[in-house]
Amino acid sequence: NYQGLAWVLDCEGSIYIKKRKRTKTARGDYQACIQISMCDKIFLIKMQKEFKCGLININHRSKNNLKHRDIYGWLIQRHEDVEKILKNVYPYLIIKKKKAEIIIKFLKFRGGLKRKNTKGRYEKFPKSIWNKYENYFQQVRKLTPIPNQRRHYG
Repeated sequence: NYQGLAWVLDCEGSIYIKKRKRTKTARGDYQACIQISMCDKIFLIKMQKEFKCGLININHRSKNNLKHRDIYGWLIQRHEDVEKILKNVYPYLIIKKKKAEIIIKFLKFRGGLKRKNTKGRYEKFPKSIWNKYENYFQQVRKLTPIPNQRRHYG
């Protein structure tokens, strides 16, 4: 039920492009992600089973404050899964519609690129490709409100 998923994603979820930095062992990359976090583990497990993708993780809250509860997250980061879900929930999104539109374009651009050469190794992309990735990343970032920032409605 993509309409219900869109509602949950608009209210409790995040869609974003994650920037992974280059290190000595990792090549650095940009990755689209969907994450829904809440205290209800059972609901997230049902969603994971229905849509057949993603991982459930847990963030343990402080044991010093008994009012705090554990938070569970459903994280989807496989390219094909993120693309399928965003394309299907897009017509029903309200709040995150513009973000979804940009990320769908990012995924389409990224999916059209072939990275493996004949030896099975990843080729380095030219600077122009990385600049395009960074552009998508910055577009999505601009749409994300900064925590504790005053918002004026009117």
